[in-house]
Amino acid sequence: MPSILNSALAPAVGQTVTTLYTAPTSPATTATVIGLTCSNTTVNAQHASVWLNRGSTKCSIITNGPVPVGNTLACVGGEGKIIMQPGDFLTAQLDVGTADFIVSKLEQS
Repeated sequence: MPSILNSALAPAVGQTVTTLYTAPTSPATTATVIGLTCSNTTVNAQHASVWLNRGSTKCSIITNGPVPVGNTLACVGGEGKIIMQPGDFLTAQLDVGTADFIVSKLEQS
């Protein structure tokens, strides 16, 4: 079972729901999200929402989390981790402006 530690980048996420990362299905891969950050790239304060999606089920990781000007919101990290099954995907949306997201993960297939 190979393990790969890497990251997925999603720059300039805005008001449209955007996919940040999808756990691969071929080969079937389980991913452990060890960090997920949202960095405000605008001159306005904003709020970010992030979801874990499995099929038609959508669960909130953070809802309207504040991201002040010049700051980064840690949505996942520290003691908290998220396990993703093959095909699960993370999505995000902002209320105004744009932000850059980084998903740090460990993939095991």
